[in-house]
Amino acid sequence: MSALRDRSQFYFSLASMLEAGVPMLRAMKQSYPGRFRRVARALGERLEAGASLSDAVREATAFSGFERSVITAGELTGNLPTVFRSLGEWFALKQTLRGKVISSMLYPLLMYHFAGPVLCVADFFIGKATEQEVNLAALVWRLVWWTALPWVLYIAGRMVWPMLRRSYVFGSVISALPVVGKLLFRLEGASFFKSLSLCLNAGLGAAVSVRTAADSCVNQVFRRRYQRMAKVIEDESVGFVEAYSRHQTGREAKSPIPALMTTGEESGQLDEYAERIARMLTDEASQQLETLANLLPKAMYFGLMCYIGYKIISFYASFASKLSELL
Repeated sequence: MSALRDRSQFYFSLASMLEAGVPMLRAMKQSYPGRFRRVARALGERLEAGASLSDAVREATAFSGFERSVITAGELTGNLPTVFRSLGEWFALKQTLRGKVISSMLYPLLMYHFAGPVLCVADFFIGKATEQEVNLAALVWRLVWWTALPWVLYIAGRMVWPMLRRSYVFGSVISALPVVGKLLFRLEGASFFKSLSLCLNAGLGAAVSVRTAADSCVNQVFRRRYQRMAKVIEDESVGFVEAYSRHQTGREAKSPIPALMTTGEESGQLDEYAERIARMLTDEASQQLETLANLLPKAMYFGLMCYIGYKIISFYASFASKLSELL
């Protein structure tokens, strides 16, 4: 079970028990998945010692600043069951989006590994036919390199990712790309608006909610832009829609987001409309990932066929050249 799923299940279980009237201390003594068995036990010990839940969570390293802020607000407003359920839904959303990204890459990765042996076999036999025989050891080495390359890139990516995710320049380049940038806009937007809905539900003010929700964004471009919105709300005492309109991008201006948020603010249901926007962006991101998952294997297959076709044409060109020399 993944860490995100464990975290989501932890919050859902807490919400269900509190809604059923189970005291917080007893709820912490229940069995939870993964590392949260130890986390809940440690929280229970702090509660028994007389600490408040917000103090206990603040001292636990298992929780992010975002979670601490929301749980503290939920405790102050007496809204903990709703907060825990919203946190469970938020981490379930992150798990769903991450699963969509991973599953969309599985088939293209399979096609990539299938293409390696096919290309090596094609080169070997075409080389024999054209009397330009390819060294077998060189082919084996190329196949090993071809197979290992994705995993080398994956390991290298895991090593440099902590640095890249903090880079504003990297975030700007990625968000400016046509297809990837659009997907990133939907993924980051879904995360932000789900977090915003959660924070508003917990009883946090607009500026604090926007600033806390901004921390849920991975890309620094999106995070800093939402933080600037929070500063405008705080400094100028304007509504979210006004602050949002000052910092919205072209993609956002063309989307239904401004109209939905305006309706939400005018009706006093900003949290509900933020939730709707999060669902809309999640559905759009899922559809885009499915489209990419369908197109990438076809593009790889087309490239494979083009390469084999090039080799066949090269073979006949070589054969025709030798025939013309004989004549």
